[in-house]
Amino acid sequence: METRKVATSKIPADVAGAKTAAQAQQAALAASAAKPSAAQASATKSHASAMSAGINVAVSPKARELADARAKAFEIAKATPDIRENRVAQIKQQIAAGTYQVDPGKIADGIAREALLEYLAESK
Repeated sequence: METRKVATSKIPADVAGAKTAAQAQQAALAASAAKPSAAQASATKSHASAMSAGINVAVSPKARELADARAKAFEIAKATPDIRENRVAQIKQQIAAGTYQVDPGKIADGIAREALLEYLAESK
């Protein structure tokens, strides 16, 4: 089982994808330094002292496997083009041949999925 030393404070969601605890801590410090204020300065000092005190966290092999799978899926998604040229060509052929059929259920599902994702994004 892999162990990492991490700060006792919460790590923001935008640094959750960091590969090492050190990267997450650096990103968390950078995020907190982006909006300086008196309260932030105090929080940054306590955050730095909490990081130096740190605790050991055990990461199970299953958690490591899931993190690796997530990273691999993210890389695949980044490598996938925005427009799938082969699919576009296939649909164009179907339209030209008069065999293209619209599935209203798929359209409705897509609209509902997008509306739900938008709602969830706005509620956070």
